[in-house]
Amino acid sequence: MLRKTVGDGETVVRAGEPGAAAWRVVSGAVVLRGPGPDALARPGDIIGAVAALTGAAHERTAEARGPTVLEMLPRADLARLLTAAPEAANRLLALLFAEAGAEAGARIRLRPLEPDIAEAMGTGVVEIEALPFVVGRNEYDGEGPARGVDLAIPDRRPFTLSRRHFAIEQAPRGHLVRDCGSYHGTFVNGVLIGSGGTARTAPLNAGENEIVAGPISSPFRFCLEL
Repeated sequence: MLRKTVGDGETVVRAGEPGAAAWRVVSGAVVLRGPGPDALARPGDIIGAVAALTGAAHERTAEARGPTVLEMLPRADLARLLTAAPEAANRLLALLFAEAGAEAGARIRLRPLEPDIAEAMGTGVVEIEALPFVVGRNEYDGEGPARGVDLAIPDRRPFTLSRRHFAIEQAPRGHLVRDCGSYHGTFVNGVLIGSGGTARTAPLNAGENEIVAGPISSPFRFCLEL
């Protein structure tokens, strides 16, 4: 399969162009622009799949965020991939649902519940416009946040936050929180996921949800509003 490397801000596909092929993100990220708020495609996600499968024009313009490597998937290759690799099909569905939610004007807000955390973040409310949205640790020692973290919050040793702690994602039937393999786990509306929990994801309810990154006593407590 053909691969190409594009630079930051370079257009991968443009709205209105015929969908001759789809593109799979190998590394880096791609921003999908208009209509509605932006959506973000990460490694493993496939962009332009609907246009490639149906022959319709692309509805959104895709631009690279930072240096990005992409793999071209002609229609026949895309169909074989989705048939043979359920994980790839699930990634595609998740991205399509995320785009649909964005176009419908879905609003997601993340608000810290502790004043000290809000001060460290420098804001009282984060408007989430693209999914998945990853929250993690930004270290004071200069190491900084992990790659692919959308909201990096300072933490000191002994760390409560992991460098990639939890992610807010679109699911086929709503939204969910995924623990990203954190050391302490994540509580979602009182249910532990990751770490010693039996599950890695938990569904989110319409309205307000409580997310605690770390043990139940953690100061990294948030209200997520859907």
